[in-house]
Amino acid sequence: MNDLSWKTYCHRTSDIPPRPTLVKALSFFNNEPSQDVEKIAVDLGCGAGGDCLSLLAAGWSVLAIDKEPEAIRAVEAKASPHANQLKTRVSLFEEIQSLPTSLLVNASLSLPFCRPEVFHDLWHIVAGSIQAGGRFAGTLFGDRDEWSSNTAMTFLSMDQVRGMFSGFEMEYFHERDEMGPTATAGDKHWHSYSVVAKEKHLDPK
Repeated sequence: MNDLSWKTYCHRTSDIPPRPTLVKALSFFNNEPSQDVEKIAVDLGCGAGGDCLSLLAAGWSVLAIDKEPEAIRAVEAKASPHANQLKTRVSLFEEIQSLPTSLLVNASLSLPFCRPEVFHDLWHIVAGSIQAGGRFAGTLFGDRDEWSSNTAMTFLSMDQVRGMFSGFEMEYFHERDEMGPTATAGDKHWHSYSVVAKEKHLDPK
C-alpha cells in the first residue's frame, strides 16, 4: 500500500468498530468458564488499530504487527492509556519467522495480502503459535474475488480453507460472495471466508 492509499485507508477506517470475527471470538472467550490463562493476542496487519484498541480495552496484552510504520505509530498514539499492554512490530508477512505463543491471533482482512509463495509457511507459524484452547479470528479471500488476478495476493478455495483448519474446531464460518464497497477503491465483487476457529491441539496443518 503506498503512502497515499494508506492515508486514505487509515482515514476511512479509523472509527470503524471492531471486525465481526473479533467480536465473535471475544464473545466465545467470555462465555467460557474463567481460567487462569494470560490473555495474549497477536493482531496481524493491525491497520488503523480498531481491533487492537478493542482488545486492549478488554484487558488483553497485544502484539500489533503491520508493514506500515505509519500504522504502528497511529496505534501507539491511540493506545497510550494501555501502553503497558502493547508491543508493536513493523514487518512484512514475508519477514515473520516466529510469533509468541498466544491465546488469540486476529487477522482481519490482512492474510490475503501475503504473497502466495510464502502463505503456507506463514500459516504454519500462525497456527503453531496458537495455544491449545486458543482461537484464530479473521478473513481470507476466496478464488472468485474480483482481485484474484493479483498474483501478489493469496486467494483460496473452500477446500483449501477447510484444510487449513483441520486441527481446529470451526466455531463460526461465513462465505461472502457478492458486490460490496471497499475502503479505498469503490465497489468490487467480494469472495471471502470469515472464520473463528478454536485450536484443539498444537499440530498446525
